[in-house]
Amino acid sequence: MTSPHAKRWITAIIALPLLVVLITFGSLTVLSAVVALISLIGLYEYHAMLLPGETRPALIEALLAAPIITFAAALGGLPLMTAVLVFTVMALFILFMQRLRKAQDDLQRFFTAVFGIIYIPFFLAFLLLLRRYDQGVMWVFYVIIITFAGDVAGFYIGRTWGKRKLVPEISAGKTQEGALGSMAGAVAASVAFTMLFLREIPPIQAIFMGFLANVMGQLGDLCESSIKRLSKVKDSGFILPGHGGLMDRLDSLLFIIPFVYLYVELVVR
Repeated sequence: MTSPHAKRWITAIIALPLLVVLITFGSLTVLSAVVALISLIGLYEYHAMLLPGETRPALIEALLAAPIITFAAALGGLPLMTAVLVFTVMALFILFMQRLRKAQDDLQRFFTAVFGIIYIPFFLAFLLLLRRYDQGVMWVFYVIIITFAGDVAGFYIGRTWGKRKLVPEISAGKTQEGALGSMAGAVAASVAFTMLFLREIPPIQAIFMGFLANVMGQLGDLCESSIKRLSKVKDSGFILPGHGGLMDRLDSLLFIIPFVYLYVELVVR
C-alpha cells in the first residue's frame, strides 16, 4: 500500500509538468478558466465544511459569482474585479434578505458565504492580475516556487527538528522550527529565482519580499487550519491523493498571491 508521503510526491510529480505547460504556453483566457475551475472546487469544499447540507442557496450563489470575478480580473484588471465583488456582495445581501423574511437564513451564514467569495475566487483572481504584467509568466512562477519551497522546507525541517508548537490551539502539527525553516526556504527561493529570471529585483528586495510573502503564506495556512478546526474535519476534501482537498493545497497561496501582486504594484513597479 502506498504511504501518504509517497502519494504526496506522486501527485506533485504528475501535476508539476501540467502546471508548467499551462503557465508557460496557456493564454490568459485558458489560465482564467483553470482559476475559475479551481475556485469552484475550493468554494464547494469551503461550503461543505462551514455551510453544509441545508444551505444550498448560498453555495449556488457563490459558485455563480466565482467565474464572474475571475474573468473580470482577466478582462479589466483590479478595478473591474473589485467592482464585480462589490456588486456581488450587494446582490447576495438582497437575496439573503428575502430568505431572512422567510426565516430560512441568518446573518452568520451570510457573512460566512461572503467571506468564502473573498477568500477563494477574489484572492485567487490576483494570479490573473500578475499574469497580465509584461513578465507575468515569471511572476506566476515566482509565486508558485516560493510557496512550494516554503512548504517543503517547513515540512521536512518541522518533521526532523520540530519540538515547540507554533499555535497548538489551531494546528497541532505546526512547529516554530518548521515555521523558521519555511521562511528560510521561501527567502532562498526568492533570491535564486529573481537572480535568474527577474534580474531587475535587487537581492535585498528579493529577501524582503520572500520573507513577507512567506509570513502571509503561513497566516493563510493557519486560516485554513482554523476553518478545519471549527468544522471538526482533518482535510478539506479528498480530491488530491496524499494532500487531502484542494483547499489544503491552496491555503498558503490564497494569501501569498494577493500580497505579491500588491507588493509588485506598490513597490517594484
